[in-house]
Amino acid sequence: MVKFSADDLNAPFLGSVRLFINKDHPAAESLLGAESGIAQPIIVRDILAQILISVALTSGGEALDEFDEGSTGATLEELCATYLDSTLRGAVDMMSSDPGRVLALLQAGTGFLKELK
Repeated sequence: MVKFSADDLNAPFLGSVRLFINKDHPAAESLLGAESGIAQPIIVRDILAQILISVALTSGGEALDEFDEGSTGATLEELCATYLDSTLRGAVDMMSSDPGRVLALLQAGTGFLKELK
């Protein structure tokens, strides 16, 4: 479960995001492990999608351009550049107008299910 607060994107990222993993779940070890496996791209895709949906619903398109270093917005800007080849504003706009495209780009950007070949 991801708990995310999009209220203040200039707040520190680690104070805005919490990831809860059920340690009793059979996949918990692969999610918490250092090895890159099939589970990690899936969880990165899911977490980033949930966060972008939250920002799209909360921000109203405002204040999505400049962020303090280490802030939630700056971290999301970097994640969007890495996984979507987009700015945060571009990703949020796209999430509002074409969420299916964002999810497809996230799948491609994270290597979603790539290891199943």
